[in-house]
Amino acid sequence: MTESMGTAGQQFDEVYARLAALVTEQATARKLRPPPLRDPSVAHLSVVDVPRAALLAIEDDRSFIASCYLVLLDVAPNTKQLNHRLRWLREGTRTREELLDQILGSKTFANSRRRVHFT
Repeated sequence: MTESMGTAGQQFDEVYARLAALVTEQATARKLRPPPLRDPSVAHLSVVDVPRAALLAIEDDRSFIASCYLVLLDVAPNTKQLNHRLRWLREGTRTREELLDQILGSKTFANSRRRVHFT
């Protein structure tokens, strides 16, 4: 590995650590369990280059929904949003894949001008 690649990797780790701390702080403030964003393997090249499978593999539905919001929209879901989406999942009205696609297709996501590349 070249020196510049090592430096870029260190910079990414530092930025990712700050992001994980912020996400954990927001989740805690909203009384949600912090999503599993502490491991840099969740994001490879940038904060929004997230393995889709990593989001879908989150076991707890609450944590899954919170992680989708925090990673994709940079906010934690409010109580109404969280409960509404939990109901979808528990009643089988929507699958996790459909919920994820719904967030990606939302006006909120479009207005954020964020781009996601699932690996």
